[in-house]
Amino acid sequence: MRILNTEKKKWLTVISRVGLVLIALSFLLPLVMLGTVEAEAKTKSYSAKLDNPIGPEDLGQVIGKITGAFMTAIGAFAVAAIVYGGVIYISSAGSEENIKKGKSIVTYAVVGLSIALLAYVIVSFVITTLLGG
Repeated sequence: MRILNTEKKKWLTVISRVGLVLIALSFLLPLVMLGTVEAEAKTKSYSAKLDNPIGPEDLGQVIGKITGAFMTAIGAFAVAAIVYGGVIYISSAGSEENIKKGKSIVTYAVVGLSIALLAYVIVSFVITTLLGG
């Protein structure tokens, strides 16, 4: 049994490392593909232009898109945390510990969402003030 556990640990380590490499590649590959690609041969010249996958052309719009994506993810996470805290609160069956846990989860989710919204407002204000859009 001990050998089987060691064998499982080895495979889990290998699988987790391969997974981390695949995740890293999925983030790095799009960065490599941005821009203009030019390849020159001895007799012919080849070029291809790749379009901007994000869409906006100036820095303010790019930052706006990125913060919008983060706000979407944070909002979804906050809603999930509020629902999870509510389920724990409702299913507590009178247990003081679970009631306290459910209330704290909902409270921290709302506070986190409020901080994220405040950060979004600050970033939007700075973008419109400094970059004009």
